[in-house]
Amino acid sequence: MTINLDDRAYTVLASLARSEDVPVGQVARRAVMDYLARQEPSLDQPALPLIRSTTAGRR
Repeated sequence: MTINLDDRAYTVLASLARSEDVPVGQVARRAVMDYLARQEPSLDQPALPLIRSTTAGRR
């Protein structure tokens, strides 16, 4: 899946990821799932386990 964000949105997303010391994808997934859970509560999913990658933080 590809999600296109403008530079400003990506900068905020990356900043949040850095401040939480998690991959950008994890912050994006949490944001999408929060939105979907508000639209369709049956989609509420448990958090996935954090798996650190050696490529974390690369764009």
